[in-house]
Amino acid sequence: MIGLVVSGYDKMPEALLVSLQLATVPQDNICAVPLKPSNDENEIEAQRQALLKAVLQVDSGEGVLLLVDSFEESAGQIAKSLMQKAIIEIVAGVNLPMLCEVSYRRDALSLRELAEIARDAGRSGIMHHSTGPESD
Repeated sequence: MIGLVVSGYDKMPEALLVSLQLATVPQDNICAVPLKPSNDENEIEAQRQALLKAVLQVDSGEGVLLLVDSFEESAGQIAKSLMQKAIIEIVAGVNLPMLCEVSYRRDALSLRELAEIARDAGRSGIMHHSTGPESD
């Protein structure tokens, strides 16, 4: 089974996992790693180690899909720094539709295929509805 790690600022990763558990069945090999914005090198390194520990913890030998809030922010930058230390694929822009889809399909796909599914499910999960008048 491909492991899943969700990371981003503050309580967002944990809140997504709570929502996932409510929307699906309980999940194995999944964890959340909340991060804090920081310019302190020691704090950044501590967060890098926490993320690496989570990746290694959920990896059952098939790799880990690391879902982050943004490539440009801390989680994405720290995640990219782990690419040489573990077999991971990173997808930014994590949302609940993405997380639900990959949780259902991670037993049947390769890590690369699952990352592509995550990307596509995240995009298709974004919708817009309006009740106001159309404007040009």
